[in-house]
Amino acid sequence: PYILEERQMNVTQMDIFSRLMRDRQLFVCGVVEEGMSSILQAQLLYLDTINQKDINMNLNTPGGSVLAGNGIVDVMDYITSDVATNNIGLCASMGSVLLSSGTKGKRTSLISSRVMIHQASSGAQGHVADNRINHRQTEEHNYLLLKRIAENCGKTIKDLLKVAHRDVWYNSDQAVGFGIIDSIIDTKNN
Repeated sequence: PYILEERQMNVTQMDIFSRLMRDRQLFVCGVVEEGMSSILQAQLLYLDTINQKDINMNLNTPGGSVLAGNGIVDVMDYITSDVATNNIGLCASMGSVLLSSGTKGKRTSLISSRVMIHQASSGAQGHVADNRINHRQTEEHNYLLLKRIAENCGKTIKDLLKVAHRDVWYNSDQAVGFGIIDSIIDTKNN
């Protein structure tokens, strides 16, 4: 969708996401993949060069590529601006990693949102020897992702290995309790 914005002496048309980016509001919606990751990383770097005010990242994602998601988290850690994360629907799999990787104290959720954490999955196909290599890579990614969530949530890797051996779903209150987010947005008073 496009909006018209009146400025001194002219009117400018821009898409709604570009307009919201001017207010430091970014959106991670849909599957986390390389194209989306590149755009989001560029947006984060760009906003950080303008000033170091908070950047708000609104998430509604079923997860996706571990490599693409880790690239986003690495840029979040690299920039000097705080990144406030907000679950506006679903943060599953890599989405839960992104949500929990926001600046501590600035990780929030809408009341009806859900979070799901689990082990990394692999879609390896091909020769047996290649599958063994891919399986080792998946185990390495799984350990690193669970370690990152553990650190973000104030847990140990042992805690996460125990909890996340299968899909684990949290409502917003449970996500606060586990440490994935810090608070729930009270939509009635905003």
